[in-house]
Amino acid sequence: MKINRYIKAVLLALVGLALASFVPRTSAQTLTTSYTNDFDLGGNTNDFSNSGSVASWIQWYGVGGGNAHMTNDVTMDSAGQTNTSGSLQVYLPFGASGDQGVFFGTFENYYNYDRTITANGLLYSNITFKIHVLPGLATNSSGNFGTIQTGLIGYNEPNGGQFYGSGLTIPASATNGWVTLSQPIDYTDPYVTKVEGVDFKYTSYSGYPKFPFTFWIDNLQVNLNPGPPPPPPVLSNLKPVVPGLNCIATFPGAAGNRYHIATTNDIGYGFIDQPNVTYSWTIASFPTNQVGGFQQHLFFVNGAPGQYDEAADYNLADCIFLTVQQSSYNTLTTNGSVITTNTTTNAVFNFRYKTNEPSGNGMLFNGYAPTLSNSLPTYTTNTNTMVVTTNAPVNSNFWPVMPVVQLYAATTIGTWTISFSNKTNVTMTGPGGVSTNFVFDSASAALFADPMTLLLGAQPNNTNGVGQAVVYSDFSITGNDNPFDDHFATDSTLNTAIWKASLANDTNGVIVAPPTSVYWLDWTLPDAGFSLQTTGHLPATTWTPLSPITIQDNGARQALIDSSYLPATNQGYFSLVERSYSQLIVLFPGETLAPNTPTGKTGTPTPVPGGGSAYAPTTVTVVAVDSSFNPVSGISDVLTITSSDTAIVKPNTPPALVNGTVTFGVAFSQVETATVTATDSTTGFTATSSSVSVTP
Repeated sequence: MKINRYIKAVLLALVGLALASFVPRTSAQTLTTSYTNDFDLGGNTNDFSNSGSVASWIQWYGVGGGNAHMTNDVTMDSAGQTNTSGSLQVYLPFGASGDQGVFFGTFENYYNYDRTITANGLLYSNITFKIHVLPGLATNSSGNFGTIQTGLIGYNEPNGGQFYGSGLTIPASATNGWVTLSQPIDYTDPYVTKVEGVDFKYTSYSGYPKFPFTFWIDNLQVNLNPGPPPPPPVLSNLKPVVPGLNCIATFPGAAGNRYHIATTNDIGYGFIDQPNVTYSWTIASFPTNQVGGFQQHLFFVNGAPGQYDEAADYNLADCIFLTVQQSSYNTLTTNGSVITTNTTTNAVFNFRYKTNEPSGNGMLFNGYAPTLSNSLPTYTTNTNTMVVTTNAPVNSNFWPVMPVVQLYAATTIGTWTISFSNKTNVTMTGPGGVSTNFVFDSASAALFADPMTLLLGAQPNNTNGVGQAVVYSDFSITGNDNPFDDHFATDSTLNTAIWKASLANDTNGVIVAPPTSVYWLDWTLPDAGFSLQTTGHLPATTWTPLSPITIQDNGARQALIDSSYLPATNQGYFSLVERSYSQLIVLFPGETLAPNTPTGKTGTPTPVPGGGSAYAPTTVTVVAVDSSFNPVSGISDVLTITSSDTAIVKPNTPPALVNGTVTFGVAFSQVETATVTATDSTTGFTATSSSVSVTP
């Protein structure tokens, strides 16, 4: 299939996916049967938590969250066996505003986050459970109790668990007795080959329920169904890459996810103590057909967001909320009796803000007046621009309807700026030189003195935006205490001295595409054990293995193809090959992985200065490989690290392979010739490094 003038992709029908095998050990076990939790009493006659059948079950986050222990209700059992068995009680104290309750437990179920027992989710068919809703609770407008989502939690999954599908409807009959619900396993879940437990999510974002909600869960099962393995992954088309900071809406169905980066520090980025500060960013690419939907955003929030403040614009009390979105307007043309409507797509730059409103955004969207009593902003507009807001209407609380200011431009692509002069005089500009200015009230402006954090990114706002991206080529601040200009389009990775990606809902969706990257290449999931390779001609005598940067995007794997991966001048072919994980290889700086060679590597370890009390750190890379030293993806096993130097300084937490590879630091205590040995704690595979010289 020809993709473009230079590159072709080969879509191969590959051999069926081989399921991973595990070697049982005393400190970790693999589930080989169906999992069942009937939430037995274990001899208890009173409700209990943090032990027995609910030992690992916690309210994870959302209402009632914060890792709070959950309760076994001894009086409720789906089979009426209240003398021996109970159920898991779920209490979610919803109120007037939308929220969510997320809770989970693990297979071993001995303590919180107990990962001792794992399972290969590909061997299981569905999750079933019984649910009973507290009698007397009102149903929604559809006559049911809304939907509950469930899924499996990947082993050490960086973003928590998965929730499969759009949810299971809880029928009205659930108040009269117990009903059984069933959720099929999603085999495209990238963590499905090694899972540790079951999670649930129930939300009130739809406006229901607006009252505390109680229900019970019993007879939870993850049902074994070996059956045939899922089909092998299939390659899709090559797509051009736009170099720069790619903020990609990667997570299916998550319209409200924030895909942004945040300033690493919160000092020096404010505008209060300087006469003129300008924030400027250039959009290189914007999603298509997203009028009124997908947003590019820049948030100013007070203080430093916490570890779980992905929605810092909602969680923190004060936020300047700047967005660029697609807009459109219609014009009419007439030709005799024929009237034609012409739609023109353009861009709108919105300025909103909230003050003294933690855990809410009503002020941003005119939900209610703020606690702080401010006077109305005043405006001076440039009549040469497409500004439509010259004075904000007010609601009954005499607070301006947001957005306070809108600036229209012909396109989303180009440079946007906002400047603050003497704290309160604000100028907004957009592509083509359009601009407007207004006065920001001083009481609100004062709330954005340091410490203040900037968040730059995107949000899809509807499910049609999933899989699309905003790409930034540049961001700069001038006139502040800590000015900088970050050219994303020429960066090879995210500059962590300035930015961190940890506050994205899915960090996998925030990636800097280097200037040498030329294509995205997609393939279907699951893909455990499959590796990418390339050749310049068919039929091929040799294939070159590739180890590209990959992300998971909307249920598929997506790889960045660098220009160095293009195998020939005017054509190239890519394929996926299934490799069997059979060994490890350990690399020091100075060594390079070399598949299909006798030792699997080239080069010589770089000597490490140190020894004695002055330990010298160096890095060690461990890779899961096949019998010919080709890297194998999809492996997430934990490693045990030892050394010929018995006093070696190594990570406090045993490192775990991430998609088949991990890099960590070590330091040697002696002047010697030393080696490092890595052992896979699951399979038992062991590999010892080359000798490295530790010098004085």
